[in-house]
Amino acid sequence: MRIAEVFIEYPSKYIDRPFFYNIDLFEAQRGCRVMVDFNHKEVMGVITKIKDVDINFIDNLPYEVKPILKLVDTTPLLNNEGWYIVDYLHNYCVAPLISCVNTLLPPALKSKHQKQNIKMINQVVLKVNDLDGYTPKQQAALIFLQNNGGTCLQKKFREKYSGVQKKLLELEAIEIKKVESSNWLIKNDQESINHVLTKQQKQAIQIFNNSEKMVNLLFGVTGCGKTEVFIQLAKQTIDKHKQVIVLVPEISLTSQMIDRFTKEFEKIAIYHSKLSAQEKYEQYRLVQSGKVDIIIGTRSAIFLPTNNLGLIIIDEEHDPAYKQTNNPSYHARDVAIMRSKYHDAKVLLASATPSLESFAKAYKHKYGLIEMNERINPKPLDIELINMQKVMYQDQDYLLSDQLHKAIDEVLLNQKQAIILLNRRGYAPISRCLDCGDIIKCPNCDLALNYHKDTHQLVCHTCGYHCSEKLVCAKCGSTNIENEGIGTQKLEEYLKKQFPQARILRMDRDTTSKKYAHEQIINAFKNHEADILLGTQMIAKGLDFPYVQLVGILNGDATLKIGDYYSSEYTFDLLMQASGRSGRKQDSGKVLIQTYDPNNPIMEAIQKQDYRMFFNYEMKFRHLGNYPPYVYLTEIIISNQDYAKLQQDTQLINKYHLKNVNKIGPV
Repeated sequence: MRIAEVFIEYPSKYIDRPFFYNIDLFEAQRGCRVMVDFNHKEVMGVITKIKDVDINFIDNLPYEVKPILKLVDTTPLLNNEGWYIVDYLHNYCVAPLISCVNTLLPPALKSKHQKQNIKMINQVVLKVNDLDGYTPKQQAALIFLQNNGGTCLQKKFREKYSGVQKKLLELEAIEIKKVESSNWLIKNDQESINHVLTKQQKQAIQIFNNSEKMVNLLFGVTGCGKTEVFIQLAKQTIDKHKQVIVLVPEISLTSQMIDRFTKEFEKIAIYHSKLSAQEKYEQYRLVQSGKVDIIIGTRSAIFLPTNNLGLIIIDEEHDPAYKQTNNPSYHARDVAIMRSKYHDAKVLLASATPSLESFAKAYKHKYGLIEMNERINPKPLDIELINMQKVMYQDQDYLLSDQLHKAIDEVLLNQKQAIILLNRRGYAPISRCLDCGDIIKCPNCDLALNYHKDTHQLVCHTCGYHCSEKLVCAKCGSTNIENEGIGTQKLEEYLKKQFPQARILRMDRDTTSKKYAHEQIINAFKNHEADILLGTQMIAKGLDFPYVQLVGILNGDATLKIGDYYSSEYTFDLLMQASGRSGRKQDSGKVLIQTYDPNNPIMEAIQKQDYRMFFNYEMKFRHLGNYPPYVYLTEIIISNQDYAKLQQDTQLINKYHLKNVNKIGPV
């Protein structure tokens, strides 16, 4: 008997194992989806292995081996490398195998989706080679098909040859087939820009090409021209008939990277979360078919099924967005390095503020190190710290210091642009009961709800819970509730009053929820349709605006107080990246950071634009505190509605003693 090992569609640890089904009636392969009877329900599963067994094997199973009900796919969803990645995620990330399979697939191909969800189109297919015996009009139609590789969209064919289509079908010279729609490919429709490489760009490319390391870190200050290095390395890779993956951390950065690459290349696919299920499916199929040279996308693009991968570029490699937090919890950088080994390809990690893990590996020569320490614009970038304690003492405005206010006035007078960063969206971050002082919190997360004035709702930025602003205090029953603090919505309102002549754009998760909203805001600001761009961390990295002369940062030290060992690194990265948006072209750049803690060593390193100063300080702290990259951290989360049972479980775990493992908690 031929049996198939099938993993059921439910991503549960309790059934994370294969179940055996009879597959004698079907010609299936590993990686095909099937419908099976599981616990008296018809469910979908994925075949992971097919083998021949004898009757003894069947008799020793604790359940009846049922036949497969239906074959969903005739060709496998994953190739050999796909299974290689699945095995890595399954074992290293300790995740259910079916979750790992689904991670590699677009929504339309995940285990719970049927092929009927995929858009189909009609295509005319040529069936004959000899054109003798056909009328001149019929011959013209057949020659048209020959010149198009034997196929053509029916809509297009009907527009040109509607008079002969019916007769050619009757003569069986052509046929109409339904095929998947997967012809959406970004092509070059612009003239290539002939950039003259700087000396350090040439050196960076040469060092990368000569490096024997599979992974290289490009440590380049903001505005040094890293993107041009990416383009030149991509050209070299494509000339060798190999493919390139370019990862960016944010959707907001994808549009600028695509715009830059489409000026140089054809056959580009894009992949990120704002695409529809159909668009993701089409991009996936294009990559799978080998019709794509370059893939540009966010974290999930690292899984697209290339067949001849030569180079992976991870821009802003330090960014936490590359970490997937839900199951399977992976880091795109780790997957990229694993794939590079499979294809014998190279990986380029790039950042002005590399993660401590990556820079430490480059420092120890595990990675190659490439440095670009000069900006394209030779004019200086001036970073100043504004002590907000003195500002408050001098009875100045607590939102904008006089110094920042004057700097914005000067930028507007010179018809330049300013970026204002406040890493807190919404209108007010806290709603407080004035009678008892209690803060209104999310019932799910126990975190403060944020007031959004445009919708008149209180919103949890962690789980999405929302409710009316007209609340009753859960602690004392009072309705005397006031919104405190400031978010980007309130700041926008404030800036419009202070600078009525200025055109202001706001970019945060609220204003970019609609499709293509990122591109519209970025393009409008790039085309100088606005004078001030205000927003959260999504405006801080990777964006290139030629007219920005000033970056103002409010509450610059706020993220230092979040109580996480990672807070210093996150703050340094965010403020350094934001500072780098200023003075990228001809003008000198100015950065004003409002802070209540100007003497903090992290703020000093930011002002001096000295990554190594920050690295040396922070690595000493990490070593003393026994934090990564000196150790690995693993979190075990235990939940139970029965508190007594919860305590028993934690005590049970505490009984295990592992070599070289220190346990902290339970907390």
